[in-house]
Amino acid sequence: MGDAPHLHRGQNTPRGLLYSVALITVGIAICSVTLVVSVDALCVASVNEWVPVYPGSEEVEEWHNMFRAKGMGISEVTYMTEDPLIEVIRWYQDHQASFSQQPGRLGVVVGRNSLADSHYRLTELEEGGTQIQISSECAYN
Repeated sequence: MGDAPHLHRGQNTPRGLLYSVALITVGIAICSVTLVVSVDALCVASVNEWVPVYPGSEEVEEWHNMFRAKGMGISEVTYMTEDPLIEVIRWYQDHQASFSQQPGRLGVVVGRNSLADSHYRLTELEEGGTQIQISSECAYN
């Protein structure tokens, strides 16, 4: 009678084992990077859908704690326009009917979906025009 096949050790070498570990590590890294890049792109698309940038406004300040503004993490982008506050309010009301006004906070509107929380705050400037602050938190907690 011959020996059972499962009792024979395979021809595994340390080199083959290292190759397998390296291949698995590279596969995990590729999957992780793909996931992060995809979620970041979905965050940007979601925030831009919920809180579009007012036409003709100019970006004056940007802050984010991860890769880019409006992407994964927490971010705030500030825009300025020469248009009066009432015109900007009307534009956002026309383009964001699904938002709900937070009680007691004039000019703060919140949009939520399963991926991102988006907010915008409108402030009338003393020198004329309107400041628009768009804040978002996406895939952060």
